[in-house]
Amino acid sequence: MAFTLEFRMAIRGRLEEYGDAVARANTSAIRTATNRLKNEGRKQIVGALLSKRLANALRGTVTGSGGQDITKRGVDPNPLGRVFSNALVKRQGGTVDLINVFETGTVVIPKHGQFIAVPTKLAGGRRARPMSSYPPGTFRVFFPKRARRGSGRLNAPQMIAVHKARKEVWYILFRSVQIRSRLRLEPLYRRIGAQIPALQDRAWQRQVQRLERSL
Repeated sequence: MAFTLEFRMAIRGRLEEYGDAVARANTSAIRTATNRLKNEGRKQIVGALLSKRLANALRGTVTGSGGQDITKRGVDPNPLGRVFSNALVKRQGGTVDLINVFETGTVVIPKHGQFIAVPTKLAGGRRARPMSSYPPGTFRVFFPKRARRGSGRLNAPQMIAVHKARKEVWYILFRSVQIRSRLRLEPLYRRIGAQIPALQDRAWQRQVQRLERSL
């Protein structure tokens, strides 16, 4: 009659070592899946021509059953892997997850007034001050030659704001801005999740070989 590895470890007074092997195998599998999901998600974000900074905002952690952080060190028999977005920005309407925006797509409309003022590089780009923060008369606002007045077409520039003193285009005004979906992270989550049983099996086989050599 063949005895299980657990039984043979138990009769030798090494059941605690067996439990540690189980924890090591489970932690290794979850850690591998979490890192794989994070890294492949980051590659997808960069591949979608989004910034590396946004890609790095996709984070991954592994915690034990007691809530302790075991992302890099430590083991637990029931670890929990989590991949999440840290690309959170505060807007007037609440907190926005930028990675989620590029995954689902959205239409941005002005909260106040009729237009969204998008700054150019000459205005400071992402670090530009809001157009409304400048004194009245700073800009000359006019319709571009190709724009149709009253057009509601998405992403159609409606007006241009030129800095009067510098004679430079500082803001482009839109009635709405459509951000198209550029990411497909959900299929990636499902694919990596389906790999976990195989990862656990391989990790456990390595532990079994290690324990068998010690008997």
